[in-house]
Amino acid sequence: MRKNKIFSLLAITALLLGLPTSIYADSKSEKENESTNKLSTPTGLSAAPTPGNAAISITVTFDTPVANAASYTVRLYDKEGERLIGQPRTNFTPGGTITSLTSDTSYRVSVQAIAATVNISSSKDREKNKRSQYTNSEESKKVVVKTAVAAAKVVITRASIGTARYVSFATQPQITIQDSRNNTFPTSAVVSASVSTGGTLTGTTTAQAVNGVATFTDLGVDGVFGSTYTITYSVLGFSVSAQVTLSTNYCDSFNGIWTAKTCDNNGSGMIISGNSVVIPTGYILNINGFTNAGTIFINGIISNSGIIDNNGTINISNNGLLSTVTHSTINNNSGGVINNSGQIQSNSVINNHNIINNISGLTDGVFLGSFGRVNNFCPYQWNGPQPTGYGLFSESDCFNITFIGNGLAAVADSSSLLGIPYGSNRTIYINEIDPVNWFLWYALDASGNEIQLNRTTSPISYTFTNVISNQSIELVFLNR
Repeated sequence: MRKNKIFSLLAITALLLGLPTSIYADSKSEKENESTNKLSTPTGLSAAPTPGNAAISITVTFDTPVANAASYTVRLYDKEGERLIGQPRTNFTPGGTITSLTSDTSYRVSVQAIAATVNISSSKDREKNKRSQYTNSEESKKVVVKTAVAAAKVVITRASIGTARYVSFATQPQITIQDSRNNTFPTSAVVSASVSTGGTLTGTTTAQAVNGVATFTDLGVDGVFGSTYTITYSVLGFSVSAQVTLSTNYCDSFNGIWTAKTCDNNGSGMIISGNSVVIPTGYILNINGFTNAGTIFINGIISNSGIIDNNGTINISNNGLLSTVTHSTINNNSGGVINNSGQIQSNSVINNHNIINNISGLTDGVFLGSFGRVNNFCPYQWNGPQPTGYGLFSESDCFNITFIGNGLAAVADSSSLLGIPYGSNRTIYINEIDPVNWFLWYALDASGNEIQLNRTTSPISYTFTNVISNQSIELVFLNR
């Protein structure tokens, strides 16, 4: 039987089986043509770990174009190049990636140029197209590539230091992403912090890693005093935790810039030394009294339920509020200055021994509740409008005494005694220049009659009985 008849039978059989007839060559010339028109093998093949990617992958490149190639197929093998891993990657373009690989593992990669498919249905068509038909190139030589070491864990390389409520840790935590070899994994991923139930994080709760190292800036934790909370740091599916016990009530040793939302002090109060303290706008300080020798800037709210001893300066801004409840006290001591541009709300006692500047633009810049009272002690200054509300505002007659020897003193009256009804009692506050060596012995009226008086201290004051209007008073002091 002739070869062309054998081919016809094979062709009919192939058609019945649904096979493409182009796979059958019926002449030596066609086989020679297939070899002659084979595509060139792509050159310049290289593969490398994909940079900047947490997922394990490689990037494959090669030179293009290959003449008459319709597409390219890349194959991935094990490190010996014997076992094909997965299906061939068809229609692959240079610079493409192969993903879902194992970290720190060697592979081999090849590339092949793929020719266009030509459908030939007859001997006549084959003869017509045999000079234009191309076949796939040989598979290239396999190149070796090793995947990167992947991120494997996250560790705390600098622990937070600080056990105070409301404030940022004195030492901020530093978190490092590492690979399985404990080397820093270079990534710019964002580390997030979270806290266990009952706690609240303060400040910025995320930090972006720089070359695998993330440093927080103002992180802190708030919660119940004496409780322990767990802070968890998470990134790239990994996490690490640390515990913090709130064993320091920051309000009790308050000194510096305060940036917490709420600060509760239920103890004996706090001491503010020579530093400045800032209560930011919208923030609240609930305090059971404090002693101030520095400067307080109230842009938010101070709510006081104890005793405030001010020996420094308290500045209340336009948005600021100093509020005191019943049975609490504000002592503006000698050397103390209160500058009020906002509001003072008092339902208790304000003892002013120095300077209060009420320069608020509010009608109720200083508002006294039903139990509110302002006592001004000499020497004092109250500059600006008096308080509004329902309380009392007490002013005093102040005398400056200068000793002139022989037990006598010259007295300068800072406010007139005119208008005092006969027989009234009058408390006069005296600034004694030398109270250590001298004390007031007695007082005489204009007729030389002794005036009954009672002396009190803190501050020194004398209550004169039966003072006559517009009279002169002679004060006699005794050398101790």
